[in-house]
Amino acid sequence: MIPAAPSEAVRIVCEGGLEVDHQFLPQGTAVGTSLWALLHNEESFRDPWVFRPERWIVDEDNGVSAADVARAQAAFVPFSIGPVNCPGQKLARLILAITIAKAVFKLDVTVPDGSSLGAGADGLGWGMRDKNIFQVEDAMFSIRDGPTVQICNRKLD
Repeated sequence: MIPAAPSEAVRIVCEGGLEVDHQFLPQGTAVGTSLWALLHNEESFRDPWVFRPERWIVDEDNGVSAADVARAQAAFVPFSIGPVNCPGQKLARLILAITIAKAVFKLDVTVPDGSSLGAGADGLGWGMRDKNIFQVEDAMFSIRDGPTVQICNRKLD
């Protein structure tokens, strides 16, 4: 599972500091956990490196319990959680579901013979060696040029 934004959602430690796993973090320290790491945590997802869409559907006959699905759903937070989560996430999920449904219905998607673009390789770093995992590079930046807009009263006929 590859998140759209692999970088961590940075938070600042509040007054008084914070202890995490016997490590004290003073107030003002920037902390975060990347979605990529959360989505590859074996405590939340059995076989996190394997494309397994059935992990989201309870099927005791195939070894997927309600607890497995609940654990995966709790860890799947692509829109963040809490007071800083994405206000448009329900609309985004709806649009994504419709888009995927139309694409699956109308298109045949295959990998061209001999293509390895985007695949992992032995010479890459940890987590990037599996040739069956699509690779992404994290880039946390913002470029701004604009916006240039013109706003005027709408003409109603």
